[in-house]
Amino acid sequence: MSEKLTAYICRSCATQFTPSSTPPSECPLCTDERGGPIVPGPAFTDLVAIRKEHKQLIHKIAPELYGFAAEPKIAIGQRSMLLRSPNGNILWDCTPLVDDATVEWIEMLGGVNAIALSHPHFFSAFAEWSHVLKAPVYVHEDDREWVMRDDIPVTYWSGDRHDLHDGISLIRCGGHYKGASVLHWPGGADGKGTLLTGDVLQVIPGRDRVAFMRAFPGYIPLPAASIDAIEAALDPFEFETIHGGWWDFIVAQNGKRVVEASLKRYRGALATSGD
Repeated sequence: MSEKLTAYICRSCATQFTPSSTPPSECPLCTDERGGPIVPGPAFTDLVAIRKEHKQLIHKIAPELYGFAAEPKIAIGQRSMLLRSPNGNILWDCTPLVDDATVEWIEMLGGVNAIALSHPHFFSAFAEWSHVLKAPVYVHEDDREWVMRDDIPVTYWSGDRHDLHDGISLIRCGGHYKGASVLHWPGGADGKGTLLTGDVLQVIPGRDRVAFMRAFPGYIPLPAASIDAIEAALDPFEFETIHGGWWDFIVAQNGKRVVEASLKRYRGALATSGD
């Protein structure tokens, strides 16, 4: 009889690991300084248990843009976004809940041609999504060490920009993680452009500003050089709206000016720290 293998999922960050007979001894993402609070109780769960305890919420966010996330929330409550585009749909970031109803809904909308990931806290169950949707996964090569599934092929892109199709691009901003990236959709916001950011650029709900941190739970800031790099990476792109990694994390207008003002504010805070 063959040994039963389970793709264990960290209950604190929702990272899924290569199938094994026993849970990992620890989660490298949670022991890293950028890790969030540790959830009490067992450290790991699996997809079978998650399917029993959670359901997927799906909402239309904007024309041709949808979001979905598990309810009740799992780990940090991250959501995925489905971007519909003429030459192929794109799944942006991944949730830990992979269920038949969501897969059927995605297939009804035309399936997925690419799965693009912003940074390790949103990798989650990317391998399961890749398998059921038969779509390639794109991760910046600088974050290769944080990919915890070695049984599913991953396309590691390099440099500061990777073009997909229909003018859609992945942009490496760095900062939060070395390979941390955002997605630029030029057709979003009626052609004015949209950024999908996870928390590489953290939208501040209810306020027209974004934040930049090495570690949000630990309140570890970024140095000025990282802020300069983010500014240089985004400078060539125009965008009106910004959609972060959670439901209400949206900049609805003047997105580029909001980012520019936030970068200026951050630099000012660094210069006057302690005043």
